Amino acid sequence: MKIEISLWELMRKNKMTGIKLSSLIWISQLQISNIKNGKTKSIGLDTIAKLLTAFECEPNDLFKIIEE
Repeated sequence: MKIEISLWELMRKNKMTGIKLSSLIWISQLQISNIKNGKTKSIGLDTIAKLLTAFECEPNDLFKIIEE
């Protein structure tokens, strides 16, 4: 089982750039880029909470479970 983060999809759906998201939730653009491109192995709960708040979504909107 693999967990995929749908940040790219949420950003596109909400017409939000990495720069705008970075300034909104106070996370570096590099960290946002790494999350968006699947280059991070873990995300802190505070970061998850900030992303859910910024996009006004539920955890199921942010994460997808992929069966291998």
